[in-house]
Amino acid sequence: MRQRLLTVLFIFIAQAFNAQTGLWSAASVSTRHNKKWQSELQLLQRYNSEGWSKSGIALTEHFQPKKILSFALQYRWTAFPNENAILNDANGDQGNRVRLSVSLKLLRSKKDQNRFECSWRNAIQLERLTWERSPILLRSRLKLSTPEWKKLRLNARVEYFYWLNAVQYWSNDQLIQYGLSKEWRYSADIELKVNKNNQFNFGFCYNDRLLKKDRQWFTIGFNHEIKRKKESSKKTEITPTQD
Repeated sequence: MRQRLLTVLFIFIAQAFNAQTGLWSAASVSTRHNKKWQSELQLLQRYNSEGWSKSGIALTEHFQPKKILSFALQYRWTAFPNENAILNDANGDQGNRVRLSVSLKLLRSKKDQNRFECSWRNAIQLERLTWERSPILLRSRLKLSTPEWKKLRLNARVEYFYWLNAVQYWSNDQLIQYGLSKEWRYSADIELKVNKNNQFNFGFCYNDRLLKKDRQWFTIGFNHEIKRKKESSKKTEITPTQD
């Protein structure tokens, strides 16, 4: 058993050294209109080993009809370097993305109790790009959160991506695929709740991509929640760099 664990750890470390490394950061402001409806505005900045890789802005509307069920609709605009600059004269590219998701809490803490929490999220995502093929994909994520300890909380996630419009065909006994058809994302982060309104997030994420070079990045985020008077304090999840 120990040898198997060491083998898995060795393979993961070897893949990590061969992966593209970067930093994803975000700052967001959120406000809760009532017990069921919340809005969030987020600014994104991403960097890789070559420098700047992406900037963007995202607006997300959260709706929670029940304690164990919630929905989210997000629009995101991004700008990034044009990888097809050889084929055209454009220096940059941009993308417009819409994502609709539904989340279900498999385990949740009882009122005024601090326990482990587990949630499952499914989402459909559509993105429009200028020079690249626009993807349509499904994302399924499982998240586990530890109890809060001295304003700190640990989150672990595993997420699966499936491209609905990936092209696959056989040519001379070789499978040709256009666009990613499968992808796994593993991440962990620490939430630091400074006070009722401000929260920091520090983490690490690894992308296991089937058809492209793997990616890994460090994540850092900040969230400020605008609270109204007589509003109960509720934790706002911030996963700024993993979407």
